[in-house]
Amino acid sequence: MLLKLIRPFKDLRQYLLGALVISFLIVLVIWDDSFSNPLNLTIALFWCLTIFLTQWLGNVYIALKIDERVPILEYPVRRSIYGVIALIIYSVIAFLLVQSMMYYIFLGGIPENVSKWALSQIKISLPISFIISFVFSSLGFFQSWRKSEINAQKLETEMLRYKYETLQNQINPHFLFNSFNVLSDLVLEDQKLAVKFIQEMSGLYRYVLESKEKELVPLEEELDFIQSFIFLMKTRFEDKLDIKLDVEVGENEYIVPMALQLLVENAVKHNMATSSKVLHVEIIKEGNSIKVKNNLQLKSSIERSTKKGLQNLRQQYHFFTKREVLVNETNGEFVVEIPLLNKSNS
Repeated sequence: MLLKLIRPFKDLRQYLLGALVISFLIVLVIWDDSFSNPLNLTIALFWCLTIFLTQWLGNVYIALKIDERVPILEYPVRRSIYGVIALIIYSVIAFLLVQSMMYYIFLGGIPENVSKWALSQIKISLPISFIISFVFSSLGFFQSWRKSEINAQKLETEMLRYKYETLQNQINPHFLFNSFNVLSDLVLEDQKLAVKFIQEMSGLYRYVLESKEKELVPLEEELDFIQSFIFLMKTRFEDKLDIKLDVEVGENEYIVPMALQLLVENAVKHNMATSSKVLHVEIIKEGNSIKVKNNLQLKSSIERSTKKGLQNLRQQYHFFTKREVLVNETNGEFVVEIPLLNKSNS
C-alpha cells in the first residue's frame, strides 16, 4: 500500500526528497520573508511540507479506494464525479486543519475573526483542490487504461501460446504414432472401419487447423470435433474406455476451441484404462457450463507433462469472462467445469 501511496516515486526516501524539494519551491514562490533567518525558513518548510504530505497521501488513498469500487474504465462519468467531489471535500478540510494547527503552534493562538479567516483559506484551497482532483482523475484514468492495455496484451499472448501448445499436442508424434498403429491394424482387420477412422482423423485435423485462428467457436462445431476425437480414442481403447456425451446445444453458445478435447485427453493421459479398470469419462451440460468428469485411477507413472494445459485454459477463458474454470477432485472423481459463452457479450 505504501508504494501505491507514494507513486510515481519508487521508494520512501525518493518520495520524501521529492516532497522536500517541492516544498522548498513553494516557499521560494509564495513566502517572501521566509529567507530572512533560518528559523523562518524552517517554519515555512515544515508548514509547506505538512500541507504537501497531507494533500498527497490523503488524495492518493481516496483515489485508490474509489477506483476499487468504481473502475474508471467501466464507469468514467460516475468515477470522475465521485472523484472530484471526494477529493475537493478532503483537500479543503485537510488544508483548513493543517492551517489551523500551524497557526496555533507557530502564531500562538487562533485568528481574531475565525469565520473570515476560514473563508479566506477556503478561497485559497479551492483552486488547489480543483487542480489536485483534475490531476489525480487524469492520472487514474491513464494508469487504468494503461494497465488494461498491458493485461489485454498479456492475455492475448497467453491465449496464442495456449493455441500453439494445443495445436502442437494434437499433431505431436506420439499421438500420430498411436493413431497410425490403430489404423494399420484396422486396414488388415476391418477395412470399412479403417476408412471411417481415416475420415474422422482427417476431419479432426481440419478442425484443428481451421480453429487455430479463432478465439471462440460455436458449441455445435466443438461437439462435432469432440465426437471425432471420441471415435478415435474409443477405436484405440475399445471397451477399456467409456465416454458419454450428453450436451444439448442452445442458442448463441460458444466455447474456447479444443477445450473439451484437452480435458478428455488429460483424463486418458493420466488415468489407467484397462478391461478390469474401465476409464469412464462423461461430458454433460449443466446450466451455462459444461462439466467433464472422469473416475480417478491414476497411472503409477504418467507421461511427462508440462502441467500447463489447465492453466492455459484458465488464462484463455479469463480473456473473455470473469467466470472461472473450476477444477474439483472429490470421491474418486475428477471434475472440470468450463463456462459457456455468449459471443455478443464476451
